[in-house]
Amino acid sequence: MCSSSKVSVCGVVCSFYVWEILHSTVIKMKRQVQQLQKSIDDMRDQLKDFERKVTNHILTCCDVVILLFSLLVLFLLLFFFVH
Repeated sequence: MCSSSKVSVCGVVCSFYVWEILHSTVIKMKRQVQQLQKSIDDMRDQLKDFERKVTNHILTCCDVVILLFSLLVLFLLLFFFVH
């Protein structure tokens, strides 16, 4: 037979435990989203730089490879982030 104080303490402890798990999960996901957003922003900046180079006709072969790789990574990040 449990007293009501033991049941309420158990309920509070369980609620606190669940809250901590949810809170830490949200913090980790927020950090991951921020990292992905930074990566996407960096790639967008690179693409803008490549667009400027293309319009000024100063794009090298190495720039083309980097551009294609950046587009591929950006596509994969967006694809997996959405799904």
